[in-house]
Amino acid sequence: MSYFGRTLHASRRRRELIRAIGSWTRPETRSSVVSVATVVSEPARFEKCGSVTVIRVGPDEGSLEVEQLDRLRHEVLGSAQEAIPPRIVIDLEATKYFGGEFMGILCRCLHKVRGRGGEFALCGARPQLLEALHVARFDDVCEIYSNRAEAVDALDRAMVEDFRQVP
Repeated sequence: MSYFGRTLHASRRRRELIRAIGSWTRPETRSSVVSVATVVSEPARFEKCGSVTVIRVGPDEGSLEVEQLDRLRHEVLGSAQEAIPPRIVIDLEATKYFGGEFMGILCRCLHKVRGRGGEFALCGARPQLLEALHVARFDDVCEIYSNRAEAVDALDRAMVEDFRQVP
């Protein structure tokens, strides 16, 4: 078998392995099968920080297959519907990139939280994600903070100010 034939065969086997795992990843993360399995098994982690629900989205959420994005959508939108008070921060610190499907999840979560009279913010986005969020005009409809602490403090302050305004 020629060098080209061996390379082509190895490339096909690599693609088959990635498909068998159930997730397609960026080239820089293909070598770590463990990280792919972690992403597939746990699309988001939820924490309560004071009165704010923080949803930490793991790496490469935008690269997940339809089934994983459906699960992520269900979990995030369920949290947006059930959070008391409705104050949600989506932490994108561990996310390297995302696609249009994930941005749709963010839009629906924003709509649900605002529909309940709550606050919604994003934090921890990398520069390339900030650019994508700017192009999609997310920075016009919600606050985007550089880190989780800033976002949680801002939403906590907003809640205190809301209580002060109640007669």
